[in-house]
Amino acid sequence: MSRANTLVVPGGKMELAMQLIFTPYIWRMMERRKRAIGVL
Repeated sequence: MSRANTLVVPGGKMELAMQLIFTPYIWRMMERRKRAIGVL
């Protein structure tokens, strides 16, 4: 059962779910890194 702080994903869809969840987060980290390096 999914709740506000829990996500239940069928095993066969785990890879897709992780891509959908983590890809935007990684993009944001990369953009912040680019901006930080540009400042130095």
